[in-house]
Amino acid sequence: MRSERTRFFRSIRFRLTAWYALILFLIILMLGAGVARVLERDLRHDVDNRLYSTAASMIDQFQVVSQFGGQSTSLYSEQSPASFSFPSQLIQIVGSRDRVLFSSENLGGREIPIIEATLQRETQMRYGTTRIDGEVVRVLTYPLVVREGDVIGTISVAEPLIQIDDMLADLQRQFLAAALAGALLAALAGWFLAGRALKPVDQMVNRAQQIANSSREQLAFDQRLDVPPTADELARLATTFNNVLGQMEVSFDTQRQFVADASHELRTPLTAIRGNVDLLEMQLNRGGEIDLEVERSLLDLKRESGRMARLTDDLLTLARSEAPEGLQIQCHPVDLADVAKDVVRTVLASGPEPALSIEGDDEVQVVGDRDRLEQVMLILCDNARRYTPAEGSIVLRVWRDRQSARFSVADTGSGIALEDQARIFTRFFRADVSRERSSGGTGLGLAIARAIVTAHGGEIEVHSAPGKGSTFTVVLPDGGCR
Repeated sequence: MRSERTRFFRSIRFRLTAWYALILFLIILMLGAGVARVLERDLRHDVDNRLYSTAASMIDQFQVVSQFGGQSTSLYSEQSPASFSFPSQLIQIVGSRDRVLFSSENLGGREIPIIEATLQRETQMRYGTTRIDGEVVRVLTYPLVVREGDVIGTISVAEPLIQIDDMLADLQRQFLAAALAGALLAALAGWFLAGRALKPVDQMVNRAQQIANSSREQLAFDQRLDVPPTADELARLATTFNNVLGQMEVSFDTQRQFVADASHELRTPLTAIRGNVDLLEMQLNRGGEIDLEVERSLLDLKRESGRMARLTDDLLTLARSEAPEGLQIQCHPVDLADVAKDVVRTVLASGPEPALSIEGDDEVQVVGDRDRLEQVMLILCDNARRYTPAEGSIVLRVWRDRQSARFSVADTGSGIALEDQARIFTRFFRADVSRERSSGGTGLGLAIARAIVTAHGGEIEVHSAPGKGSTFTVVLPDGGCR
């Protein structure tokens, strides 16, 4: 489960989709940050303009009154400073000795903090941002200057920034929501587009898996990838892959033909060798006693020539099974129960140990090649006897299951490791590497058995565990033989 999840997150399609979504998410966030920055600057500039407009109006009126010898307090007693401002603005007038002369009603008894620079009685106005009871406000402090240049007080005009902050926060939330929605849409669209763009790659993967898993290479080599008409990198990759398949097909055809020709040509000299060995043995027997060394040499020669003959026949069978037309079989009604009985008699004739028994239905009809099916049973039984100790047991079972006929060979032998079970049908492979060639057969039996079963449209399965024996099951579906 974890490997499947890891493979998903490491796939090109997922990574492309994630990059699409991430890039769009960042673009929208950056756009939102830029818009918020510009909007904040403009809104704050508008606030500063309003503060300046209010303060300038009040200063102008103060200067008019002061020119005619009036006092600022008399001005603001006749006309409230709040009348110069916007309703949301806070106004405070501070006279000499920092005494508050006037504060607008919306201040509610609070005081606007004096900006630090104006505490030095500078004659220039100052902007600043401060807090009043935890609320952020923008403040403009304007000094009251008489004709002699003396500062006799300050006018502070403030405006809360809560509306601007709320507007900016709402804008940021909207951009964040837009970024998430955009990332989701980009992920969906990117997943779809990446899937379409990478579809030829998936086809290549499927074809490669078919080649790797096919029991007959010709079935896989006959297939080709569909080359996209886009003439892009994937099209060139598909074309290259097809060329590789074509070259592999030629190579395998050449190899298959060589094995078939070599096997066929070797049968004639091997037959001649075995005939001459038999003739030599007969002549020596007629002459009386045979030297012990000569007798051993003849036995070794007969054994090795027989093994070479079996190996040649096996190679020829495999070469024919891999031909384009496949292994030639004769399809006739066959009773697997009768075949199993003949196999048991043949196997027991070579030795009573380990024990071999037969179980299952008394009659199991199937359409197939009797000789080939008997060969499969003999291969499985012989393989079981090689890896089962003398005190062990082997069971050949035949039965019918729904729309298929089945037979299995179960032993109590050494078993097969899990990592070897997928390779035991490979030519010349041995699960027990310590077993010598002379006692371990040619290593082609299971490959031939699978080729015969495949030619019948069936399957061969193995269930095994080290030290607990093995069970080989052959499934022959009805109508599999054509």
